[in-house]
Amino acid sequence: MVSNLENEFLSVEILDDGTLNVTDKESGAIFRGINKFQDSLDIGDEYNYRAPQNDEIVSPYASDTVISPIWSNGVYSECVIETKLRLRNKFMNIVSTLILTEGSRRLYVRTEVLNEHDNHRLRVLFPTDIEAEFVSADGQFDVVKRKLFHGKAGRIHQIVNPSRLLLMYLITQKV
Repeated sequence: MVSNLENEFLSVEILDDGTLNVTDKESGAIFRGINKFQDSLDIGDEYNYRAPQNDEIVSPYASDTVISPIWSNGVYSECVIETKLRLRNKFMNIVSTLILTEGSRRLYVRTEVLNEHDNHRLRVLFPTDIEAEFVSADGQFDVVKRKLFHGKAGRIHQIVNPSRLLLMYLITQKV
């Protein structure tokens, strides 16, 4: 069952697995499959991620996801998505609250994770179809510009290590 949050600027389609398709009504841009959780093992140290060989990357299943009814009061709409991510022999509970305010050009997402696992990396993905040569990502004390390249099947990769830390934001521009 698909649920929708909508205001005059955004239309947010909530899919059964908890991912979102967000449409910007002014530009017509559609961002598909965002807010997707992905987990994998990590054999690096406390500073650097390193994937083991033959790692299994897991994402939530629709069968492990519960989407609450949308609540709206005319000022904002809210929806809660609860999912269980299957990691090795136990689950990781993830709860995301979506809030879309009338007159706002942004969707607020608050996510809470009960993490009782060791040696893993949890990511949330926000794919776009933006063609870019570089991205800029914040680090602890600076903004780092990174060159991208297109690999197999048109997928975008960074040149050295496709997994780099960012704290709060990533900037990309059309070429």
